[in-house]
Amino acid sequence: MDVRIWIIILVLAIIFELITYGLVSIWFIPSIILTIILKSFGLNNLYIELLIVLITSSILLIFTRPIAVKLLKPKNIKTNFDRILDMEGKIIKEVKLNDFGIIVPKIIKNLANMDYVLIDNEYIVVYEFLNGKSIRFNGIIPREVIYKIAIELRKMHGALNINIGFKEINFDINLKRKSVLHFDLTKDNILYNDGDILFIDFDDAKYGESVIDISILIALFFVSSKTGVDLDGIRYFVDSYYGDDVDLKTKESCFIKQCALKWIDYTLENNEFESSLIENFELKKKLIKEYL
Repeated sequence: MDVRIWIIILVLAIIFELITYGLVSIWFIPSIILTIILKSFGLNNLYIELLIVLITSSILLIFTRPIAVKLLKPKNIKTNFDRILDMEGKIIKEVKLNDFGIIVPKIIKNLANMDYVLIDNEYIVVYEFLNGKSIRFNGIIPREVIYKIAIELRKMHGALNINIGFKEINFDINLKRKSVLHFDLTKDNILYNDGDILFIDFDDAKYGESVIDISILIALFFVSSKTGVDLDGIRYFVDSYYGDDVDLKTKESCFIKQCALKWIDYTLENNEFESSLIENFELKKKLIKEYL
């Protein structure tokens, strides 16, 4: 067969492999090259040429294809694309929180008009500064601040009563009043500024029954291993949150104890803490069981 025909077949095989990347025609490429070389030394027998291509390709296919497939098999690792999707998913959630009127730090876009930048294989997001103070006033949280926290939390639960992409959490209750949950309402994650309450750090946010957030805040604010249980503070917070909605208060408040205990169990199971912090949580559980 004319050497030009073999060259055309070679080019087509290379193009096909580049397009498909399926490890199909690649096994014929070395055998075709070998045939072209032998023809330059005088080989001119179609049957021998086809036999060379067939035998050489078969040997390569049998002995080298398994190795090539293993080396080229995609590994089940988190790619940059996956990480971008994770980052964009988190950003979308935070943007939506702002859209619903919840005061959270806004993301500052970079010069490329993107919400994040890749530096040393880490995704960096820059947030605006929220001007706020700690809600701790000499170790005591004024009733006025507790009231405002309750009102802002009720507002958040009312505005975010649909799931915008957060993991749904279930503490074996079905009250049918679900919302986005902050799920980490520590005193450090709530700021106070000129009468406004600001919730920050939504990294642990979930979706579930709104009473779960109420229970978490009570466990963190009003149950202490040092000072015990502030029952008056709990009553004031609960009354402020529910306001005149007596029916909802009656319906949900009986689940506060259950949700607080389940949240502590969930937190201990899904995090690694120092022994002192574990003891603190266990003491909180004991106090909650005894007084709530």
